[in-house]
Amino acid sequence: MTDFVGAYELAHEKPDKKYSMLPTMIHLCSPLQNNEVIELGCGTGFFTKPLAISAKHVLAIDHCTKALADAPIIPNVTYREANIFDYTYPNCDIVCAPYVLNYASSLKELEQLISKLSASLNREGKIVSIVDLPKNLLHDNRRFGSVKKIKSFEDEQKIDIRLFNDDKEIFSFESTYFAPQTLERVCLQNGLSPEWHLPFVSKKGIERFGSSFWQDYIHNCEVGYFVAKKF
Repeated sequence: MTDFVGAYELAHEKPDKKYSMLPTMIHLCSPLQNNEVIELGCGTGFFTKPLAISAKHVLAIDHCTKALADAPIIPNVTYREANIFDYTYPNCDIVCAPYVLNYASSLKELEQLISKLSASLNREGKIVSIVDLPKNLLHDNRRFGSVKKIKSFEDEQKIDIRLFNDDKEIFSFESTYFAPQTLERVCLQNGLSPEWHLPFVSKKGIERFGSSFWQDYIHNCEVGYFVAKKF
């Protein structure tokens, strides 16, 4: 059986993650030049490497020892093994937080994390995040890379997530659902102005799969993108 880190490496090749999530997140984090970036849940460096191309410095945090051991050595990247909910964050300009807000087990834990992240941001800094937001109780986006199942759209409901690549299941896990209005409220309470964004598909993704493959993706993807700027 494939270990978790190995399985997560396979997830990097999912069409949605490689050709939409990655370019959209880097775009929303920009401009990166001369900025201090904190990346949460860096794993083996999927987002870290493109962030580091332009950022002044990236502090990449993950709780998994094995994942960090497999991450690339990059001069302007510092890796830190830590629990993102317990960590004391240094000052930064940008927090890149793909998927990890849904790792909060409760609304209280989410509020505490966003409070800490907001406190770490320099003036006009921002949090950039991807969050799990299925549109249906069973949201089947298998051909793009995932199937998500939830019992109801209430805060703290568990989302059953199955990841696929080339119609083959890679692995499954759970995350925690928070409604868009809840995320907005928590951000505003912590001095952050949230704004939702649509993703886009890279030119390479269209060349790889064709435009018809992506026809329904943008307005039917099961994740949401938001930028929360400090005010």
